[in-house]
Amino acid sequence: MDSLFGISLPIQDPVTVFLLILVFFLFSPIFARRLKMPGIIGLILSGILLGPFGFNLISQDIGITMFGTVGLLYLMFLTGLEINLIELSRFRTHGIVFGILTFLIPLLLGILIIYYLLGLPFKTALLFSSIFSTHTLISYPIISRYGITQIKIVGITIGGTIITDTAVLLLLTIIASSTHGDVGWMFSLKLILYFIILIGFTLFLLPIAGRWLLARLQGESGYQFTAVIMMVFFAGFLAKMLDIEPIIGAFFAGLALNKLIPQKSPLMNRIVFIGNNLFIPFFLLSVGMLIDLSALLAGPAVLLVALIIIAAAVFSKYLASYLMQLIFGYSVIERNLMFGLSTSHAAATIAVVLVGYQLKLFDSDLMNVAILLILVSCLIGSVVTEKAARKLSLLYKQDDKHEDYQRPERILVPLANPGTLDFLMSFAFTVKKSGSREPIYPLTVLQDDGSAPQKIIQFNRSLEKYQIEAASTEEVVSPMVRIEISAVDGILRAIKEKMITKIIIGWNVKVTASNLILGSLLEKLIEKADKMLMIVNVDKPLETFRSIKIFIAPEVHNEPGFDDCINTLVSFSGRLKKETSFYCEVQTENYLEAQIKKQLFDNQGYRIVDFNDWSNFNDYSKTLQADELLVFVNSRPKSFSYNASLDNIPRVLSRFYKDHSFVLVYPEDPVQIVDSLSSRLGT
Repeated sequence: MDSLFGISLPIQDPVTVFLLILVFFLFSPIFARRLKMPGIIGLILSGILLGPFGFNLISQDIGITMFGTVGLLYLMFLTGLEINLIELSRFRTHGIVFGILTFLIPLLLGILIIYYLLGLPFKTALLFSSIFSTHTLISYPIISRYGITQIKIVGITIGGTIITDTAVLLLLTIIASSTHGDVGWMFSLKLILYFIILIGFTLFLLPIAGRWLLARLQGESGYQFTAVIMMVFFAGFLAKMLDIEPIIGAFFAGLALNKLIPQKSPLMNRIVFIGNNLFIPFFLLSVGMLIDLSALLAGPAVLLVALIIIAAAVFSKYLASYLMQLIFGYSVIERNLMFGLSTSHAAATIAVVLVGYQLKLFDSDLMNVAILLILVSCLIGSVVTEKAARKLSLLYKQDDKHEDYQRPERILVPLANPGTLDFLMSFAFTVKKSGSREPIYPLTVLQDDGSAPQKIIQFNRSLEKYQIEAASTEEVVSPMVRIEISAVDGILRAIKEKMITKIIIGWNVKVTASNLILGSLLEKLIEKADKMLMIVNVDKPLETFRSIKIFIAPEVHNEPGFDDCINTLVSFSGRLKKETSFYCEVQTENYLEAQIKKQLFDNQGYRIVDFNDWSNFNDYSKTLQADELLVFVNSRPKSFSYNASLDNIPRVLSRFYKDHSFVLVYPEDPVQIVDSLSSRLGT
């Protein structure tokens, strides 16, 4: 077709081309989902329709090629970035076994079929067989919707994903490098050396550079985004200079920056949003433009080959899951969930197919077969995962007794010192529960004087940036101003008006002769506010911490709000993707293990240490590192679990931990507040 409605094809006008592409970006995923297909299938089909084997509306010029390459690297970067590395350590034994099985079984079965049955060259058979091994957690949103992302079988599957996709990408690099010369001991030595250089840079030097850059660009999400993408493409450039596929560098960059970018942050939102809505769709479009589906209709032989390959790929994933069931004694439902999550082929599969096509190891027929494999495997994976997730969620919900967590979460952030604004707001965004639609309420309390109107204007202006950032993550920031004589009265009034459940306030303690415990504001707030209180002394971005140390005072687990407190802290550390250790006495340890298991269904990701040397707690400051965040959970005075020997903890923190970042937490305790009021009324 050379023309359409008098317009010569392919269309050359950039405005028209870009408009056409955006129309397909918008409607093709929607149409695909209506047909119960993944959105990526719709984007690939768009490329087929727009490309030379379809209506030839647009050409593969330098712009499409460039954006497609950028999208490919971006896709591999997101794959590494969104993997929860803690999951692999939580279930490392089972995860490693599953990773080996789900890599080797599909690979060997693929070689048998493609090399021996179809008679294709060994290098082609080896690379295409590696596609059998890859899997993308495209069904992950399904288990997220059912609230079972933390169960053991999901963690094992994620661990296996890391192993098998990494192995496939390494195999891709070896095959790609071998196409440029003979494979001998010199080639192997050079490849090993190049990999050591790449891994050393991406996994060791890149996190240091990333931590330094992100810390200095705190509050500048736009510049942070540019810095992150710059590091990703530098890793891809370095890989290319070392004769390694750039997607390996991008994938390793994602792993390296994994712990520096919290899952729930404006920066992560920008990275995912721009990638999923611009760069990755361009990549999928460019892949579709290479495909000629009419070749599948050329004869029954090609279609038969496609059916054999698809059946073998799906069966090999089921076999790996079945062997895991036999070895470790999983239930049928757990096996089905593992199979459903691991049978979908998408991200890494597309990357391998495109590189294989560029290396001329795959022809158009194999490209077409790979696209059909993606379509069929995603459909099977989604259906199987949906059924298994529904059954597992019903089993776990029978034991869910956290009715208190269903109440709306409302966070109040009293602000007095402008220097702590960035860190307190960042802390509040990270603490807030996923899925909560309630606003965060920054509060300033002013006295009724002539300067109050001007201060209100300044307060609202200072929060404009956070309101914009919150909007980008679909959050809401609702500033509050109260005119009161006392700051404490203003805070307590706001708590009642907005039915606040958590209070996050900055640390302003000074040890003086007249005040040996807490500053008057915090002291009165601890006494009069019964909600969870988090007193924050943090002067660096949360993503720059390497680990979190949580100390729990004796008997605090008996407090009414302890369960919600631990739930909050576990979610907080999970969003930051930091290693977390709890230090507590044996009685608390037993309760804590059960409480963490209720939330995570497994507590292997969190270390619990027996600790009872509270009299020497100040000595621990000598071993606490600058990149470790200390959290101390204490009970309020007059509560039934209050320990008088720990009455000086705030003074110890102020004196011995003044150079460290820490958070002092008081769980919700409405009982002691009621008792205090009753005693004052003489009842």
